Amino acid sequence: MTTTSTTSTTRNPPVRWAQRKDSLFVTIDLQGVKDPVLEVTAGKITFKGEATSHGTGPETHSYALDLDLYDEINTDDVKESRTERTIRLLIGKKESGPFWPRLIKESGKTSYIKTDFDLWVDEDEEEEAPGLADGFDMSQFAQMMGGGGMGGGMGGDMGGFDMS
Repeated sequence: MTTTSTTSTTRNPPVRWAQRKDSLFVTIDLQGVKDPVLEVTAGKITFKGEATSHGTGPETHSYALDLDLYDEINTDDVKESRTERTIRLLIGKKESGPFWPRLIKESGKTSYIKTDFDLWVDEDEEEEAPGLADGFDMSQFAQMMGGGGMGGGMGGDMGGFDMS
């Protein structure tokens, strides 16, 4: 039987993101998250939890995320899907319009935030993307992201996180 140990160092979880003119796709890429705390507000995504990462092996680590988003989002338009390997968010932008130049306000390279090339579409090609036009539903998002469907939510206090 394999045992896992927990280290006291808090790490940033791997994050992938893509966008459309009116929405963001954000994936927190961790395995077996225990007791996650996720909060999405008008300009921020915060997360805390213990999990294993694809990059660190079988050991459990503490992870925290505090993303100041490039612009505001619509907190009434946030959908979450969880699998054993990821937490996925589909978030409506507060204002539809030009693509954001990056996910967070701060410019420069952030090693734990990467482009999700499986979902990325260039701004001038968005209308041609199959199944990703305005009005697609979360079931299509779940299928694109590898199945899993909508889970039962995160349980407990959602910190203003509207799952409807």
